[in-house]
Amino acid sequence: MQIDFHHTVTYVVARFAGFTDTPAATIAHAAQYVDDSTETGFVTFDNGMRYYRQATAHPVSDPENIDENTDAESWLPFHFLPGGQASSASAPYMEKLVCRPDSAVARAMVDCALADKGKPWELHRLGIAAHVYADTWAHQGFVGLNHDINAAGSFQDEAGNSMSVVPLPLPPVGHGQARTFPDMPYLAWSYQDSTRDRVVRDNPADFLAAANALCVMFQHWLGRAPVGLAPDQQTALAKMFSQVTDEDGADRHEAWLQALSAGDFSFGPVDLDYDPDQWKKDALGGGYERKLMALAGIPFPWSPAFLTSDWKLFHDAARRQRHDVFNLVLPQFGILEN
Repeated sequence: MQIDFHHTVTYVVARFAGFTDTPAATIAHAAQYVDDSTETGFVTFDNGMRYYRQATAHPVSDPENIDENTDAESWLPFHFLPGGQASSASAPYMEKLVCRPDSAVARAMVDCALADKGKPWELHRLGIAAHVYADTWAHQGFVGLNHDINAAGSFQDEAGNSMSVVPLPLPPVGHGQARTFPDMPYLAWSYQDSTRDRVVRDNPADFLAAANALCVMFQHWLGRAPVGLAPDQQTALAKMFSQVTDEDGADRHEAWLQALSAGDFSFGPVDLDYDPDQWKKDALGGGYERKLMALAGIPFPWSPAFLTSDWKLFHDAARRQRHDVFNLVLPQFGILEN
């Protein structure tokens, strides 16, 4: 999924579930920032303090995407949560790492996130979990490692017509060989997987199921009856999924922002925005100067406000997410990746 779902759809679903504007915006920002937090290492301050943050994603063109150790650190716990299922007891271990929608692993991950309610990073953790949970629908059938099990080709639309794609020498990491087809909410399509079987995908149905599951998760957090989306809420989302058909996720995101501003949803008009650098700017200082300081190794000025900044709380939550997935969740399903 891309920014249109992780940011704006997550916000809309959070409002449908009962959150007010400010916490819903925090949840949605955290959900999208999982894709945009690509820097690793220590941040140092002029009083001698240090804070370590680890990337939750890598740019598509990053050579580290073909390194299995790096993949395991970010793609598995944040984007391609292993489904924990195998065709038989003697099946290859890799089958357990295939992402599956709404798997028992995914639900255990959600339970860990809900258990962080009351922590300073509670909303940030909920947003991260929302990203991971929703991606189990979009990323189903793929593994967050560089492996031939991710081979994909012979793409067809819902009428069985061949879908033209530009040949690219992409390694089989995640759904890279399937391009962004899994991320397009309006697309019904199919492909041949690594076993030459044809896999049929109905993105509109999958995205609506993901949105409903997020609503249930948010309702659990709020202590409300976990009934999911109301019929009119499902209709509103399904309408947007079918009508917003831009190939570029940023363009679809803009269409959702315009719909929010126009008051197209039951909670009324909202001016929502997203700047991937905003939380970091707020925590460490302004843009270009901050980047020069980081490149030059100059410590940042310390402020106690850093401790409660959204940027730090996001990374605190991300570390909890990674720890819980690797140490509490996956071992329950016979998966060791830490």
